[in-house]
Amino acid sequence: MIRDGKELPQQICPTPGCDGMGHISGRHATHRSLSGCPRAAKSQAQHVELKCPTPGCDGSGHITGKHSSHRSLSGCPRADKPKKSSLIRKAIVEEKTVENDKIEGTIEEENVVAENVLEDEEEESAEENIAERENLEVKANLEEPKVVHNIRPTISSDNSEQNIVKKDNSWNPIFIILIAAIGLLIAVSFTMTQTAKNPQNDRLKRWETSFSDLVSRCGSALPNLSQKVINKSVRTILERTVPSEKYNNIEPAVILLVGSNQNSQAVKCLSLGLSQSIATIFEEDQSPIINADNLSKLDLHNELHKVLGSKQLHSVVLDGIERLDGNAALSLHPFTDHDKALYLDVIIVLTAYTDTRITNTSLQVQQIDQIANNLLEFSWGTILPSEQVAGLLSRVTSSVAIVSDTSE
Repeated sequence: MIRDGKELPQQICPTPGCDGMGHISGRHATHRSLSGCPRAAKSQAQHVELKCPTPGCDGSGHITGKHSSHRSLSGCPRADKPKKSSLIRKAIVEEKTVENDKIEGTIEEENVVAENVLEDEEEESAEENIAERENLEVKANLEEPKVVHNIRPTISSDNSEQNIVKKDNSWNPIFIILIAAIGLLIAVSFTMTQTAKNPQNDRLKRWETSFSDLVSRCGSALPNLSQKVINKSVRTILERTVPSEKYNNIEPAVILLVGSNQNSQAVKCLSLGLSQSIATIFEEDQSPIINADNLSKLDLHNELHKVLGSKQLHSVVLDGIERLDGNAALSLHPFTDHDKALYLDVIIVLTAYTDTRITNTSLQVQQIDQIANNLLEFSWGTILPSEQVAGLLSRVTSSVAIVSDTSE
């Protein structure tokens, strides 16, 4: 055995005649100390047993008569008194000697016992650990069948879940149809809401349809450039999301259709079609066509105000403005002004006719504007100063569309 780094000699039981087998507790097969020796108790009991030292006395009786036996001279009824005192002293000395020997032996035994107790505790803990491991292995072996049995309910539960999933899958097509229907309703309601919030979107769609029909009916007389001019002017009004009264420097849309006298029917067809399209877009009555023949300045002002103000229509058509004299033409100024027009979110359609046929369908913007300016300046310049004529022309010729002569 090694303790404190030193190898100690192997100890055996100090009891004479003991081979170290057995244990006083019955829990171990061997022992190495007096505390664990099952034979030491018997020898100690025999060794410690005392008898009366009086020769020939068997230890029965007592000098006081109170006890049935004795183990000392002081209690022996057979001992002589003179001898008794000396024997008592001798016995006392012997007893003290025996007691001292016992104390010394006890101290040595206690040291040995302390060491052996530590060793016994180590052995006991090791044996207990081994026993616990064995018990755990036995329990594990006993519990294994339970784990196996528990697998079956799990498998059956998995099967039931698979059956439920199969049943749920059988309903998937119905759910898909319902979800699709709900999505369609949401999309329709969203579209309607957006249309209600943005009425200009619906108006633009209506205009596209109406203008497409108009071009299909009268488009042969409208060059591509003229179609773009008309479309842009109308869309400028339709794309306004806020009433123009809240803006500054916003003017109404003024479209001037110029054609020859020989092609007047095509011009009237286009002006009437525009009036009908705008009425459809704004869901209102169609504007009447005002004939410019023999209209005075006051008459023209009242007619325009009646259509755009009293009836609150979004368009008006004035046919043949070149037939207005200069003074009557001045009535167009407040309705077509760039900065302070009387009515802003409106479309004013004007027509003018020239004696010259228009057969070139590839005219550029400057050429088209020159045709319109020459025609109106010739009609109004005889009465009005050139400054007033220039002011009127800047307002009524902002968007000019040529109507070309069609083949008969």
